[in-house]
Amino acid sequence: MKNHFLLLSLFFLVACMTTQKSFEKKQYKQAFRLALSKMQKGKEVEINEPILHQSLDILLQPILHQKDSFQNIGTIAFLNKALKKNEDALKYLRKAQRFSTPKFDSIRNKLIQEVPQINAQIAQLYIDHGQDKLNKALENNNKILAQKAYQDFRNAKEHGRLDQATDSLQAYSLDFGQVIVVVTTDVWSPSMQWDVDRAFDNIGNCGGLFLQVYYNSNPTRRRTDCILDFNFSSVDFDTDDSEVTHQYETKVIDKYKTVTDTSGVSTQVPVYETVTASAEVITRTKTATLSVNMSVRSQSPNCRWSSCHQSRTITSEVEIIETSGDERALPHQYQHIFGIQDDVEDDDDMEEELVELIYRDIVRACF
Repeated sequence: MKNHFLLLSLFFLVACMTTQKSFEKKQYKQAFRLALSKMQKGKEVEINEPILHQSLDILLQPILHQKDSFQNIGTIAFLNKALKKNEDALKYLRKAQRFSTPKFDSIRNKLIQEVPQINAQIAQLYIDHGQDKLNKALENNNKILAQKAYQDFRNAKEHGRLDQATDSLQAYSLDFGQVIVVVTTDVWSPSMQWDVDRAFDNIGNCGGLFLQVYYNSNPTRRRTDCILDFNFSSVDFDTDDSEVTHQYETKVIDKYKTVTDTSGVSTQVPVYETVTASAEVITRTKTATLSVNMSVRSQSPNCRWSSCHQSRTITSEVEIIETSGDERALPHQYQHIFGIQDDVEDDDDMEEELVELIYRDIVRACF
């Protein structure tokens, strides 16, 4: 029992020495953490409480100093840094709040009160920047600036600026900042025109928050910023055959003959003959190529597109097998081939596939 008491005493002594040693070595984060843990467990309060408060005070000083410096600079970037420092300080104070003193209570309350004040400063700066950009956008018909103004007003709302005026400015920036694009197509044949129209009828789905895309005409009363003309070539088809002929021979039973041995026993013995056959394998490859040139007709300074070229090639390949000779000599895969074999895809199917593929390429490249 006596030894057990000595071990416990030694343990608590070592623990307190560890906390004190961390503080003496200026390892204030560790000293704060160790002292707080002991305080929460009610251990050695007389020793750990002063270390907790002193460590906390030392840890807070540079954080609060940086926060104040960032606030004094007063730009959006530095005010956001001030908010971060404010939260860093509050994290320490919240952890130690159970063992707080009036001094730390006062610091915590002041930091809490500063949060909406700093957010209000940031929001006002975003409003100022947004209004400046929107004014310049209107003066110069610059929709990119209007889009940036929209983001400023949105940021202001995220920092607590929730009022009708901000909503109106944001909505106006969104409306003015939308770029309107009309897409047209020029196709060589009526059959391809149907495929192109079917694909491009979906072009409106390429729009976004600041982009409206229409096919063939602008249904709005607002000015078109850009006309994108897609000129489709005719589909170039090319078919190529490569041939390989394989020769085969094998022995097959032609008939049986009767053989009688010296004992008078008769046996049927097969008589073999050699048969031959050939298989001609024709690999038919059909290639189809479609090209599109996009030209741009700029209708305003907000047209950011430039001319480009898209091309797509697809292939269809089949094997056509022609056999001759005795079928028994042929490998299994070449036997019993009757009727008309599959041929390459027809022109219409390949044309339809090409239009769909090149439409997807256009969407990825242009929108």
